[in-house]
Amino acid sequence: MYIHWLTNPYTWFNGLYFYYDTWAMYKAFRLSKNGLQCKSTYHTILSFIRNDIAMMLHHILFPPIFFPLIVHYRNNKGDFFVGCFYMIEVCIPFLSLRGLLTQLNMKNSRLYLINGLTLIPVFFISRILVFPFLYWRYGLQRNVNLWQVPHLIPIKCNIGCLLILSLQVYWLFKIILKAHGYFSQLLKGDSSLQYNSIEPNGFVCKMAFSRDDTNKLA
Repeated sequence: MYIHWLTNPYTWFNGLYFYYDTWAMYKAFRLSKNGLQCKSTYHTILSFIRNDIAMMLHHILFPPIFFPLIVHYRNNKGDFFVGCFYMIEVCIPFLSLRGLLTQLNMKNSRLYLINGLTLIPVFFISRILVFPFLYWRYGLQRNVNLWQVPHLIPIKCNIGCLLILSLQVYWLFKIILKAHGYFSQLLKGDSSLQYNSIEPNGFVCKMAFSRDDTNKLA
């Protein structure tokens, strides 16, 4: 059984980062809403959660569920499958570059266009296709076909994969909608593609796909 030394340490890093990222997004959201400055902390947090419930579920629930599963309960088994799950981070540089270019008012640039076109297939491969790939590889190991795999693994594994996959499909749908709107404006020759303001915090560029234009600074 092959055990990679980085599997568990990276889980520690990733788990802590989830909460740090949540705090950074909260601070950015609060600063971007002038009307919240005089509101109570409870009201601000509630508004922040309602702004993107899927993102909050992803950031708040995943660490306490998957951290103990990977670090304590898998008994150092399944490094290959854990590594495949880590591959979902492949699309993060494209999401980050998208946020950076938005902050620099470069939505009309060729780089922004190329990055957006690249992001969609990379997101689809690393966050959607990775799940049937995992099931297929497991089937090869057990010498069964892909459709038999869900019946051979614990129900909790199927539910966990379905939960993660559903969030990825939701975000891919939102990314495609954003891309469709962008290219529709581009084809119409709309010169107002750039945002009029800068995102309040570089750590929250991933939220650009899931926030309405009304959530940006005036």
